[in-house]
Amino acid sequence: MRLGGLESLKVIILVSALRRELGVNLAAGDVLQCSSISDLEALVEAAAAAPRPTENVPREGQNSIGQYPIYAIPRFWKAPVGWLISLHEIPDETSMRIACRALVRRHVGLRAVPYRTAGDEVTASLCLNAVQSLLVLRALIGVAEAGSRPLLDSAAAAGLLDAWPRVASSPASGGWPMCEAGGAEELAHFEWLRFDTEAEMRHAAWLKARSRGFKTPASISVLSLPGSASNTGKDSAYLHIAVNHAVTDAACIVPLVADLLELHRAAKTLTSSDDLEAAATAALERCQLPEAPDGLAIAQARLRSAVLGTKVEGWEEQLDLAQNSCPPRKRGYDHYVKLAPSAGRMLEAASTGTGIPTDHLLVAALAASLGSAAKLDEVKLTLIVPMRDGPGHGQAVANLASTRHLSVWIRSRSLFDIALELSSRFRRRDWHMCHLLDDDGDRLFINLRGIPAFDGATPVIEPQDTTRRPTRFVRNIVEMFADQETLHSWTLWMGLREDVDANAFSRALRKALWGLATKPLDLLE
Repeated sequence: MRLGGLESLKVIILVSALRRELGVNLAAGDVLQCSSISDLEALVEAAAAAPRPTENVPREGQNSIGQYPIYAIPRFWKAPVGWLISLHEIPDETSMRIACRALVRRHVGLRAVPYRTAGDEVTASLCLNAVQSLLVLRALIGVAEAGSRPLLDSAAAAGLLDAWPRVASSPASGGWPMCEAGGAEELAHFEWLRFDTEAEMRHAAWLKARSRGFKTPASISVLSLPGSASNTGKDSAYLHIAVNHAVTDAACIVPLVADLLELHRAAKTLTSSDDLEAAATAALERCQLPEAPDGLAIAQARLRSAVLGTKVEGWEEQLDLAQNSCPPRKRGYDHYVKLAPSAGRMLEAASTGTGIPTDHLLVAALAASLGSAAKLDEVKLTLIVPMRDGPGHGQAVANLASTRHLSVWIRSRSLFDIALELSSRFRRRDWHMCHLLDDDGDRLFINLRGIPAFDGATPVIEPQDTTRRPTRFVRNIVEMFADQETLHSWTLWMGLREDVDANAFSRALRKALWGLATKPLDLLE
């Protein structure tokens, strides 16, 4: 087994499992460097023997409360990240309530308090715009090292950090958003919904998948249907988790669902559950989960690094605050592409033959397709993928999604050559910050969202609903959500610049997928 061939989300799940089962903190990049299980065992042994870090990897105390300046797009306070999970069996209601309390106590990001006033949102927008201008100014004057910066640059950066609105976190117990004893509203706005017909449950699941009725900072629901009311005669249940997008991203589903299911299993073994707070404490102790990183503190460190231009030890990537700050908006239009299971199986066949992960192959096919449709010799890529860096960051609940920029030469190369180069660079984490002054917007921008796997649950992923907000303007030549709905099917929603022929792009993508499976060594025309 070659670990470097694992997809991004599988690496996160592996890192999370190692933290949960063995209590070791491994960086995703280090795991990808392992060529065998023996290498991974050696890495785990070295991590277990190393002293636990006390700096640069902030950790949460169970009753921590703080004020954090973090990068949080103001309008995202009303935009939750929601996931609908199909459970393999109906959970125990009381145990799930206990697990929810323990989950919120464990992750400080689930206790984030939105900006208190509208003035804070305005200030955050002003600070973000000012930082973007500051970063462009640095690019214009060619400042490279922190020590060589003009006084104006340093003072402006420090002043912006001081002015940046703080995101507060409540204590893990005894404070907001904890309900009073006997109160109607549960922690994490937990709901247990029972249904009498399958149609009712599916309609409610449809609404929940769109995060209807979301309450900040987190909402968790279980939708259950007994086998007697089901068409199949089997019990069925869905779990819906929605978390505020300002302080979390899509990759948070991995630690949240994994922890919640583990805490639920622990809560079911408790002999007494009358006192939910005491039971939550007992469930946490019984699980013996490693201490969760403080996601808000990590996000704070990333913001400071980006604004001040300093490096954070143990964190390879920088927060890109100036993405798309220079390219002008241009008119665009919507385009959908549905990759049927047959196309997914072609990717799987190509992955089996080449040893390259399917998501890497998909990116290579998209790059080759854009090169063909737009007559580009070189394709500039910007990707948002859920793999994180640094010890334990895969277990953090925070808004840590990073944009990764790289370019790949397309003309007169084979699909296999392109895919091999991209996959190698992904594994080496060989990407860079966007060159602001040279960024003309001719980029293929992809938000890649694959399916994670859990013990006892399966995510339900639906494509983006764009009917109510059609694309009118884009800053890149192609802006795309790539959603994996099943093992072999993907939905690609794209905003295309008006000078790109959608039909030519689709034909080129079909040809590239077929070529990867049948003629990967043929040179592109």
